Amino acid sequence: MLRLPCFMLSVVMVWTPNTSSKEHRMSSLIEPLSPSATKFSSASKPVVVLRPQVRRIPRFESLLADRVPQHRYAIHLLNDAEIATLHAIQPLSSQRHYLSNGDRLHAPVSTTLSEVWGVYRQRQSFTRQVSSDNVSSRTAFLLVAQARVIQDQPHWLSLEKVHQEVRPSDVLMPLETSIASDVETNSASLPNAQLLGSVVGEHYVATDRWLVIDKGYQDGMQRGAHYRVTKGLSGTQAVGELQVMRVYPRMSVAKVVTSQMPIRSGYHAWPMAFTLVENAQ
Repeated sequence: MLRLPCFMLSVVMVWTPNTSSKEHRMSSLIEPLSPSATKFSSASKPVVVLRPQVRRIPRFESLLADRVPQHRYAIHLLNDAEIATLHAIQPLSSQRHYLSNGDRLHAPVSTTLSEVWGVYRQRQSFTRQVSSDNVSSRTAFLLVAQARVIQDQPHWLSLEKVHQEVRPSDVLMPLETSIASDVETNSASLPNAQLLGSVVGEHYVATDRWLVIDKGYQDGMQRGAHYRVTKGLSGTQAVGELQVMRVYPRMSVAKVVTSQMPIRSGYHAWPMAFTLVENAQ
């Protein structure tokens, strides 16, 4: 038998895509973005040149809720026993939630103590650890308005110089008289102090704001003392200056007179000089 050689044939199929239809579709999409159209659209857009500018924005007063009058008796620091003796205001109409200039108040106490009264609002509380078994705590009261005794009606007061809207929960205190805790000393040296915080609860304060510091007349603090405020204990990086306005046994109220940057609680105060603080305005 004759055997014939066997050949295996392999067929390789090569597929070439038909790109004619795809190219047609792509050309239809690219056609609107022709060079002439691009040139026309870019030429029609205005050219904006950005240059840095510095603007001076005037400093406006903050909201009424944060305003503190510039008055020596604008702030009182009272302990619990003194707070218990305070009297809330009694407006002429019990339906009024807020009072303003010209509104009348019934005096819950004798008006013979003073002709001008201050309307105060309770704000922040402060605590100082004097020793392991001695803690000093006081609460700040902020002056929100002044009231004057009506001449022909001695049991009534008329609101004047309203710094904030008066609320029925506010309290009355004589404005022209000083409470017993405001005592001056003749200490030869002033102590270093630390800032306890803002009277109205601000985290950062600047010029003309009120602070509470952790030294009082029992520590040698004097009313009128001028202090330099620093961040750390070294006393080299000054951030502002403050002046002590009211002195209490273990705390004092001070006003920021200058500030190079925001001041916050925990900063340290270093004595600079002594300046006499005049009486209430």
